[in-house]
Amino acid sequence: MCLDQAAAGQSKADVDARTVALDIEIAALTGKENKGERIAKSKEASDLILGKQYTDACTVLNGPESGLVRHL
Repeated sequence: MCLDQAAAGQSKADVDARTVALDIEIAALTGKENKGERIAKSKEASDLILGKQYTDACTVLNGPESGLVRHL
């Protein structure tokens, strides 16, 4: 786990930016023909948020007792 606040903040910001980009891509993929691609991108975004690096960064930033992983 990274203990540096700055590194944790940068790591979280990187994942947040990537998930926002994926959300934009998902929104652009409309129709039945893009369902598989939407699901794949949604899974990728979920995997990023549930990943150890992201959850560790959130723990460093929010504190272990907060119980909060992501603020929307």
